[in-house]
Amino acid sequence: MNIYPIKSGYSFINIYLTSHSKTMIKMNTSELFNLKGKTAIVTGGANGIGKATALILAKHGANISIGDFNLEDAKKTAKEIEELGVKAIAIECNVLKDEDLVNLIDKTVEELGGIQILINNAGGGAEVSKASFGVKNGEIFNALI
Repeated sequence: MNIYPIKSGYSFINIYLTSHSKTMIKMNTSELFNLKGKTAIVTGGANGIGKATALILAKHGANISIGDFNLEDAKKTAKEIEELGVKAIAIECNVLKDEDLVNLIDKTVEELGGIQILINNAGGGAEVSKASFGVKNGEIFNALI
């Protein structure tokens, strides 16, 4: 059996499965990927891959909690998500601080009613220095993992 991707987009992908007998089965993943009533936390969700992930989850019906150290960008993304017809909140969060993570969980549960999906997107990249997170030599890897 061969799989041929025909059309793609944020909210759906149509896939045609073709067998040797030339029978066609059309599947719409929007029907298979229904997240209505679910809540997702996306750390680092204000920009980049985290934002794209949050938007895709929202387009499939999930309410979104954005945890990001850039609160202004997180608020902009939350507003964009709300325009899709789901709930969204922005919470300032540095994932290297336990108190910020506890606050992220508490506010998400309080405002959105629970957590079913967790996207651990936040982390350091090439531009992150040890000093920016206040960690000692060798601890940044362990802190991010």
